[in-house]
Amino acid sequence: MRSASLLPLLPVALQLRLATATYSPLYEYSGTTFFDKWDYYGNTDNETWGNVTFVAAVNFTKLTYTNAADNAILKVDNETTIAAAPLVYRDSVRITSKDAYPIGSVIVADFLHMPYGCGPPFGCWVQTSPGQMPEKLTSINLGQFNQMSLHTTDGCQQANNTGQVGTTTVGNCLDIAGTNINSSTSTPSLDLTDWGAPNAAYPASACNITRFFQPQQLVFDITVCGAWAGVPNIYAETCPGSCVRALALLSR
Repeated sequence: MRSASLLPLLPVALQLRLATATYSPLYEYSGTTFFDKWDYYGNTDNETWGNVTFVAAVNFTKLTYTNAADNAILKVDNETTIAAAPLVYRDSVRITSKDAYPIGSVIVADFLHMPYGCGPPFGCWVQTSPGQMPEKLTSINLGQFNQMSLHTTDGCQQANNTGQVGTTTVGNCLDIAGTNINSSTSTPSLDLTDWGAPNAAYPASACNITRFFQPQQLVFDITVCGAWAGVPNIYAETCPGSCVRALALLSR
């Protein structure tokens, strides 16, 4: 499996001035200090039940590091030989930012490379607390589209006519999803005029944002197979054979 490279992630504070918005840089994760302000999960994948063990901070050096180009790398262990079996696990990584960012912040992430292939779902999301995933970007297997989802307790809906590019499959935020994602760029003074329509939009007109969303932590992880990407009929949509079998052969 090739590694995932993450470039600067820049949350910025948001100030509203009538119909315009002014953004000021607040914090940047980049270069050799990228991993300084993250916690390592150090547990099994108990959310999507992927066939991985998320390593603790003491074991992270081979799976998270900065390369010669100052890109931050997150990857799954592809060096250990695992004998084929009905159920196998590989080491991977899940990191959560120590800081949480309030509603009204803008988070910009630049991904040089994302996991691609049969088995590895990549997750990028923000959460209020462990176990809660208000907003998430995911991709699985060889699918042609990413998926954006917004998860809340009951009472939050996606408004109609959002102006998004993606297609909404479910409008209730108990399980809300759209498709696609386009690239974007960031500068110290953000200019959104050339960004075009968003792939997914969740206007406050149908959801009380201050009620359902508290300050959010950032989370990145790479899991493999599990309760979504590894389900046989879903895996077979874009990949041959068995997801667990492919996982065992990863290092060969």
